[in-house]
Amino acid sequence: YIQMSVSLLICMFTSAYIYMGNVYDTPYLLAAGYCFGDMSTPDSCVMTAEDLEYTLIICVGEFLSVPLFAVSSELLGRIRASNILSGILLVILISCCVCFGKVVLVVELFLTRAFSNAVLLLIYIYTPESYPTYMRSIAFGIVMLAFNLAG
Repeated sequence: YIQMSVSLLICMFTSAYIYMGNVYDTPYLLAAGYCFGDMSTPDSCVMTAEDLEYTLIICVGEFLSVPLFAVSSELLGRIRASNILSGILLVILISCCVCFGKVVLVVELFLTRAFSNAVLLLIYIYTPESYPTYMRSIAFGIVMLAFNLAG
């Protein structure tokens, strides 16, 4: 159980960190001209009405995560779906480092939020099923601790 526990902790921490980073940094990325700019101070975040509309579109990505989670875990199994969704999330994050413009950034942030939330759902459901009854609550508590530390 040690290898599985470490894997679940790393996946939960990473996905939660990506998800919370998306939630907190979206306004700064949009205000910085759709590129990584000076996001060091809260005063540098001045959003237009268009930026607020894009933020709403990005937030809708969370609704995509539920069918994405359900279909992928049903077709592929939970472990394989978690690995594939994490790989896709990694590719999207790497592409976020290149400035393609505002439309592409909004699509990347939308997909990042959807895929990171889907991975979180998979781990949230998979963790209690992975352990025997006497370890279940402790394992789930430790995984949720990783989620809270990341966020």
